[in-house]
Amino acid sequence: MKKILLLFLFLSGACLLTAQSFHRGGVVMDLNSGIEFYNTSLNYNINNAIKNRDTSLVSKAANVNLAFGIEVGIKKHFGIGLRGKANLFFKELDAASKNQSTVKSSDLILFLNLHPIVRKKLDLIIGTDLGWSTLNFNVYSFKNNQIQGSGAYLTAYVNPRIYFKRWGFNIKAYLPFVSYTNLNAASDNLDKYILSTWKGNGFGVSVGVQLKLN
Repeated sequence: MKKILLLFLFLSGACLLTAQSFHRGGVVMDLNSGIEFYNTSLNYNINNAIKNRDTSLVSKAANVNLAFGIEVGIKKHFGIGLRGKANLFFKELDAASKNQSTVKSSDLILFLNLHPIVRKKLDLIIGTDLGWSTLNFNVYSFKNNQIQGSGAYLTAYVNPRIYFKRWGFNIKAYLPFVSYTNLNAASDNLDKYILSTWKGNGFGVSVGVQLKLN
């Protein structure tokens, strides 16, 4: 009788473990698409050492993005992972030159997730992104129109996941911050205001699907 009871308890525990939407050693992949809105601070310099002038402006920006990530459960309620994200900003006028510009960026992110509520079909996540971002800023009036740079990308987010067996969907609401403090442009655009720093903070939301591998 004791052996049967022990076997029943063991099997019950194993079923409960596999029923959890997240657990230690679990691996989850996700694919998400979203939109971000930023309040931005931009600093422009005249690309001419003799004049040595600059100006600062505030503006707004928004992008659509696509992200792919993979997370590994380190503990029952804690996971760590990597994510890649590509962003395409909506076309707008360059704040200083008033000419058409396009902006693209890409992020490589290390993320840390806390899973305070884990059920069979629900996994509630509170997390943070710590990443490195590269920016490509194109102003069509410039001779060599590409301005490039890199900087930090940070977020804090809430991300509930709903599961139907191994597959599920999720929604994420987050507060992103990005800072490019050393942008570089072609040296032959003399006597023009060239973007030198770009900082932004705002709000983002994304939706997507995830797959639990084990």
